[in-house]
Amino acid sequence: MNIKNKKKYMEVTMGKCKRTPHKSDINANIAKILTLHRVWNGYTQKNIAQCIEVTFQQIQKYERCINRLPSDHLIDICNQKGWDLNIFAVNQPQVIFDEWMKTIDPFEDHSPYPLRISQITRAWEKIDNVGKHNYLTRQTNPKYKILLNQMRGN
Repeated sequence: MNIKNKKKYMEVTMGKCKRTPHKSDINANIAKILTLHRVWNGYTQKNIAQCIEVTFQQIQKYERCINRLPSDHLIDICNQKGWDLNIFAVNQPQVIFDEWMKTIDPFEDHSPYPLRISQITRAWEKIDNVGKHNYLTRQTNPKYKILLNQMRGN
């Protein structure tokens, strides 16, 4: 194997995992579930950041799908806040949200939930709008842009 082929082989075998629409959906759903847990339980991004000793800006990046949430951080957050880690594996944030909605009365006087529901809905819309873009097009390789255009039907 000559040096040129060896370098190409190393790039392919040692490079980062390719981003695909499926992976972006998984990461977007993890971001949605993190946001759901945080807002539903009345925590700020700063509260969550203190659990894993990062800045609140890093939590913003996780929730906006700019950065992926590392598994060790997710485990630490769940352990410290008493959240069920398995809920993140369900990969269906809307189902979780609907189940939690059944447990409350959002029209009760002085209920914090109408505001929290609004915050969750707005955050999820942002994730849906930018999540795939952030995960699929940050690479300079044009095939990611082609893949994104195919997903959009262009």
